[in-house]
Amino acid sequence: MTYNLSNFEILNTLGHGAFGNVFKVKNKKDNKIYALKKIILNNLSELEKIKVKNESKNLSAINHKNIVKYYDDFFENNAFYIIMEYCEGDLGKLIEAHKKSKKLIEKNVVLNIIKNLCLGLKEIQNKKLIHRDLKPDNIF
Repeated sequence: MTYNLSNFEILNTLGHGAFGNVFKVKNKKDNKIYALKKIILNNLSELEKIKVKNESKNLSAINHKNIVKYYDDFFENNAFYIIMEYCEGDLGKLIEAHKKSKKLIEKNVVLNIIKNLCLGLKEIQNKKLIHRDLKPDNIF
């Protein structure tokens, strides 16, 4: 299926990055929820544009339960969009919530996060890829 922005209803903004934003969206045809990453191409060099397209290509090559699923991508209005699996919550929010409540994250939860993170990183390594923005806000 060929996608464009009119296929989606933007529900809210999930985050901001150096090149664009990520939105929680609903597909108007199947009512499924996705994450839609918008990368504005106006101020990017040709090399940066190639890196953006490679990010999508690399994500599309991975099919692993510990890595966000890629669905599709498209260009529209001088922006590049990547349609991905929507994941509720991230490690950064979990850490902040526990800081505010002054409670420790349970040992079994920490061990489970570490195990799943390692499995995801192992898959990336097996594909000979590098994650260039590994931080709690990018661990779902």
